[in-house]
Amino acid sequence: MPTFELRNSDGDDAGTFRTVAPDWRVGDIFRTGDGRRLRITAIPLEPTAQFVDRSTSGVWEVEPA
Repeated sequence: MPTFELRNSDGDDAGTFRTVAPDWRVGDIFRTGDGRRLRITAIPLEPTAQFVDRSTSGVWEVEPA
């Protein structure tokens, strides 16, 4: 199951998100396991190695929705 590292616009850690859905785009809104509703504001093409380990599918920049 893909797992995404979440970051706010300042680059601070906003948690992780696991999903079975394969296609996500900037502007999509999702709800985290703890009930937060977030919007994807950016999906970097090359995630920074410091934020992504081998179990992570990528990094999303998010904001409250």
